[in-house]
Amino acid sequence: MAAAKPVLASMNGAGYAAVLESGGGLVSPACDQKALADNMLALYRMTDAERAADLQRMLDDPSVKAVIAFRGGYGSVRLLPHLDLRRLREHPKWLAGFSDITTLHLVLRRLRIESIHGQMPAGFLFDEGTEDPSAESLREALFGLTRRIDTPPHPLNRPGRATGRLAGGNLAVICAATGTPEELLTDSPTVLFIEEVGEFVYRIDRMMQSLARSGKLRNLRAVVVGHLTDMMGEKKFGVADACRIISDYTQELGIPVLFGFPAGHDEPNLSLYLGREVTVTVDDGGGCVEF
Repeated sequence: MAAAKPVLASMNGAGYAAVLESGGGLVSPACDQKALADNMLALYRMTDAERAADLQRMLDDPSVKAVIAFRGGYGSVRLLPHLDLRRLREHPKWLAGFSDITTLHLVLRRLRIESIHGQMPAGFLFDEGTEDPSAESLREALFGLTRRIDTPPHPLNRPGRATGRLAGGNLAVICAATGTPEELLTDSPTVLFIEEVGEFVYRIDRMMQSLARSGKLRNLRAVVVGHLTDMMGEKKFGVADACRIISDYTQELGIPVLFGFPAGHDEPNLSLYLGREVTVTVDDGGGCVEF
């Protein structure tokens, strides 16, 4: 499914499907042929309504058990006026992806429908002899096999144990949704997961200011921080580490905070069940998220 950037016509759909089929099940690369592009500049090769109809068809098909976004980028938010995700209640299935797909995860959270934050086929590893823990984690999540993910100690961790419904994804997308119908609400027990890629560190601070000033941090039960990949401007803005910016906002919350979680725009990108009640434990030995 191509909700954001187009799929390059040169990409081998059958090869990506084979990676997932190795774990059992039948995978069909399914998107409108107009979603295939010769280059990444063809962002709007299909209209918003056409891309939404493509996704809606898969969501409404009772024979489809999971819809996996092929890649992120930008564009998912443009589909929302044309989508009815409530129909997932009639034909339950997984919707999986991350990055720009965070927009769809936020809508599903409002509907109290679980989804999978996980690797997308555009990120699968195909080098001969190379293991792909991200693809394997996605397979396990699709079949309901993910039970817990453990992490090593991190100097910025805050100890504790807490339970709440897991929410979040890409930090920029979460903040961009403020004031919209899919805005992240944290008035019920919430564990917030965030990750980011390619941002200047001052923008990370601006986003955390947005979360703090809008009251979204106030009622959290725990925070899980994934990969902060290719951060920029640390030297220019006198910041040693983007993680420390986030820590400045979370350390005084009095809740467990887990840094270095293996999910986001780096390897491994392990899959999470968003919308599910999880338990986060952080101690001197590291941390874990139990689903």
